[in-house]
Amino acid sequence: MVFFPRKMTEAPMKETIDWSKWWIVWGDERVVPLDDPQSNYYLALNGFLSKVAIPKNQIFPIHYSPSSEAVAKDYEAQLKKLVEQKVLPLSATGFPKFDLMLLGIGPDGHVASLFPNLPQRYDKTNWVTYLNDSPKPPPKRITFTFPVINSADHIAMVVTGKELAEAVDITLEQKPIIPPLPCSEVKAQGREPRKLSRKGGARTENPTRFISLPHDLSSSGVNATPLGIRRNFVLMAHFEGNRMTIP
Repeated sequence: MVFFPRKMTEAPMKETIDWSKWWIVWGDERVVPLDDPQSNYYLALNGFLSKVAIPKNQIFPIHYSPSSEAVAKDYEAQLKKLVEQKVLPLSATGFPKFDLMLLGIGPDGHVASLFPNLPQRYDKTNWVTYLNDSPKPPPKRITFTFPVINSADHIAMVVTGKELAEAVDITLEQKPIIPPLPCSEVKAQGREPRKLSRKGGARTENPTRFISLPHDLSSSGVNATPLGIRRNFVLMAHFEGNRMTIP
């Protein structure tokens, strides 16, 4: 999940952030119409995007079709167009390279829509893949593949519930699980992932890899939606050593 402090939609931050430098894509999306309450775009639009001045041509929702395969191919084509336009660079391995990828973890260890027992997690070729049998509704989804996720300059993993403690513990302690949990395969090229939790959630004994938010998310006024973000995001959060603080 990506957590947007509501402060960013209010003065003075709303007026001081240079929204023209923001480019937003979705790391995974439900294959439903954009006005469907299940749509990640719909949630982001109502909770954040409609309240700030990011240029509309720099926000990239899916083009809905009943075919999840068609939606995935179209979304990958959108990314490739951004590469051609020199907006989105490629990594050394030839995959799109985002400045920041923000992810959540499911109780089963899934990230984006890459689930433990489904083959999409092993896709090393496509930029965007699809599924018709998601364990979580709705069943049709598209998702970035791991080569795209791990090509990001920075990855932050946001963990907010006690039900996620086991998956986080397995990941942090590098416990042998076959197959490995998808969340344990997240690693920005050449960097350690930043993992965020809130007090009372998953354990935080490893300070070098697990970052605690300074206050409880439920009282900070946040909205959540899975996103991939391109360009200037540093006005949202400041990393100081191994701690992330929200302005």
